[in-house]
Amino acid sequence: MPRYSRTTRMQRIGIGVVLGAIPLWATTRVLWPAPLFLSWGLFLGGFAAGFGILRWEHARMVRKLHEADYRLCLRCHYLLAGHGESGVCPECGTAFTMKALRGRWRRLYGRKGGEG
Repeated sequence: MPRYSRTTRMQRIGIGVVLGAIPLWATTRVLWPAPLFLSWGLFLGGFAAGFGILRWEHARMVRKLHEADYRLCLRCHYLLAGHGESGVCPECGTAFTMKALRGRWRRLYGRKGGEG
């Protein structure tokens, strides 16, 4: 079973809340005929909560990457500062090069500030 980091779990929670809003809305419309404002309120509230979790998690990860100068393992997010320009992550065994790490993280999360 693969090991997932806190980031991945938080993203899954956010996506689950967003997707969970759909059956919640359907239930309030079909099985429990609630007033329209209540069913749409639950639906939109679920979406807002899910997207809020995803936005918070994205901002946290960008901050973490910036503080670590993009030196985090792509698989387990272990801090690789001080491990040379290339090697193997001591936590999960994933091979890395600092140039590839920085490039991949910047493609995933974008650059912060005016970094080159």
